[in-house]
Amino acid sequence: MIYLLFSFAIGIGGGVFEVRGDDIVSPSFGPTAEVFFNIEIIPDLVYDISIKGGRADASTRSLAYIEVEQGDTTAFIAVSRVLGEEFEFVEGNLSLDWYPFPTQIKPYISARLGLMRWRFKSNGEVMRSLNGNEFDRYSLSLGGGIGVSTPFSGFVLSVDVVSDFIFSVDNDWKDGFGTGDDNEYAVGVNIRIARRF
Repeated sequence: MIYLLFSFAIGIGGGVFEVRGDDIVSPSFGPTAEVFFNIEIIPDLVYDISIKGGRADASTRSLAYIEVEQGDTTAFIAVSRVLGEEFEFVEGNLSLDWYPFPTQIKPYISARLGLMRWRFKSNGEVMRSLNGNEFDRYSLSLGGGIGVSTPFSGFVLSVDVVSDFIFSVDNDWKDGFGTGDDNEYAVGVNIRIARRF
């Protein structure tokens, strides 16, 4: 028999993140902020809905081909350029956190699915690839992490290390995103505090 309970929490969090990938140039860590709501019905399994955003310094490579005719033949010459100075995102997530040990300081494992809007910008303007496509996209993300949490005075404090894989490949762009049209990922550290009811 499975014992059921009902508790929920509302909280805020913040931390740092960095975007990485084969086409990412000069990344650095930047701040994140989030609001979240979670609910626990089955003990030690917590469902979490969150909205998170962040901004960090990073650039991306863009590749295009120039068509050059030489007599009866046509040659394609690859041209690459580094674009943007800043990566920013807003992401909505649905997560499941599992707490395997019923101790005062509880370790946990999390898995999540999200929808992310991300951009590369320079001087406040969204960058365009060499083929004219904007680096302003919606992508699915799939993430996971590990952390620890502890309750105190009706609140829960947690610290975790997370990574999100960003499905940023867009086959509608003909060689318009990056040198290999690669996916990106983000890594980060978060601190969260929630009021449990």
